[in-house]
Amino acid sequence: MVTYKYLIILILACMSTVHMQSIFAQAPGVPIMRDRGGPSRNLIQAANEAREKGILLSLEQVAEQMNRKHFTTSLPQPNSIPLHSRTIWEQSRAAHVRVGFHYLCNRCDNWHQSLAGGFFINPYGLVATCQHVIDPSARDYREGYLIAASDDGTFYPVVEVLASDAPTDVAIIRVAVDKPVPYLPLNVNVYPGDDAWCYSYPLRRAGYFSHGIVNRFHYEDKDGVEVARLAVTTDWAPGSSGSAIIDTYGNAIGIVSTISPAGTGRSQPRNRLLQNLVSPQSDSTVIIFRTAARAADVIALTQGGTQTRQPPEETDTEETSAVEEEKLPEEPETPEDREDPEEVDPNTSPENEKEDAEDA
Repeated sequence: MVTYKYLIILILACMSTVHMQSIFAQAPGVPIMRDRGGPSRNLIQAANEAREKGILLSLEQVAEQMNRKHFTTSLPQPNSIPLHSRTIWEQSRAAHVRVGFHYLCNRCDNWHQSLAGGFFINPYGLVATCQHVIDPSARDYREGYLIAASDDGTFYPVVEVLASDAPTDVAIIRVAVDKPVPYLPLNVNVYPGDDAWCYSYPLRRAGYFSHGIVNRFHYEDKDGVEVARLAVTTDWAPGSSGSAIIDTYGNAIGIVSTISPAGTGRSQPRNRLLQNLVSPQSDSTVIIFRTAARAADVIALTQGGTQTRQPPEETDTEETSAVEEEKLPEEPETPEDREDPEEVDPNTSPENEKEDAEDA
């Protein structure tokens, strides 16, 4: 009887130990994220309170202020000391800002939120994001306001749009902060092969941190304007737009802009080697291109003059990032928001190669 009693106690103790290990399997300070939920109700409440106080930026005000093309300010110098990947995660998360709209749809009287990404570029509330993230012209809202929030759910009223540029798909907004905030300096000294990280909310997967490399710099035609872009292998998806692409030193080298699955345009490629790489379910997609806006384009917004879009090889300091081929839409923050991703005209490559672009 005594033996069985001690055996039962031992089993319970082991079960308790396993349970405690499952709770504290992550390192101290590492959160367990909640997908498709989390602080959204708190953010809606905070945004409604700010709306009632009249301190939010309306759709009409955002549209008017997006005509601002540049302003003048100084930015922090980039970091030069390499960081451990864990530190890069910590700094990326601390500087990450969720940017988007608090709005009334045309189907009900509930307030919704559709948020993408952004990041602080100085300690005083300047936030870099994508132009398409804050553009109200693509949204059919009955009423709406531009808002922002930190990764931990702190609400930030957007004070103004300081500058934006559609061809490069970059924008800088100012949010109200009551104390200095963590930020990511901008760096333009970038080479193919450099490490690249991204912290974002792809497809409403909260706090997704991925790692890749810089692939190349390339040109894209944006409504007749030739702009330089940065391609990386770092993962993202719709909902990631505006998030920072970060280097080994904790600097932002670009901004998530588009994602472009590319394939042969046929159900199965003719090349037998490609047939082994393409599954029947993949619709002949053989590669996914991820393109970012350059940090140099963000810096150009702050220089108080006309932006120059020179080839990367012709500049010593503007070789950093670029805008994706597919702009990725913000992800709905509440279950009521079952909006489809924003549609853009697909980019069709010559002959038998097909490439569809979408906002991140």
